[in-house]
Parts: sequence; structure tokens; C-alpha cells
Amino acid sequence: MDRDPMQALYFYDMAAVRRYTKAYLTTAALYWQQFTQTEQPQSEWLAKSYLWAKAAFIALSDKNNKKLAQQLLLKIQTEMPPAWQDELDEKVKQHLAKP
Repeated sequence: MDRDPMQALYFYDMAAVRRYTKAYLTTAALYWQQFTQTEQPQSEWLAKSYLWAKAAFIALSDKNNKKLAQQLLLKIQTEMPPAWQDELDEKVKQHLAKP
């Protein structure tokens, strides 16, 4: 079976957008992997890794996953411009507030 990381990312992102909370952390990790392991990282991947890691940290109740989300957030924040945080936090808040 062929494994295409971008295809996996696409499907996890679609699940996360549709509020499948179990997809949040994996989606964040896949975006972070793309950002850190490609020759030309895209800022969109960094922003989305933050969005989904933050959503996972807020929405997940499992302590282990919450800790993993927090650890990922700390890594992401070392790369992310601080000026992005307020806007991205607002997007997370809006996403989680949807019925």
C-alpha cells in the first residue's frame, strides 16, 4: 500500500474541519511534520499546526493527548511569529464554538 503523507493530511484536515476532535492532534502533528521536514516549509503549515494543536489542547479530555498537544504547541511557538497568536487563537475559539 502506498502511503502519501499529503493525502493523509488532507483527510485528517477534512475530519478536523468537520469537528472530529480525535483528528485534531494528528492533524496538528502532520502539519508540523510537513513544516519541519520539507526543504521549503510553508507558513500555512505552521499556522495550521498551531491551530489544530491549540484546538486539541482545549478540546481533548485525555490527559496524555492533552500533554502531547501542549508539547507540540511549545515546539510550534518556537517557530511561529508571536504576532500570529491572537488571530489564530480567535480562529480556534470560533471553530470550537460552532455547534
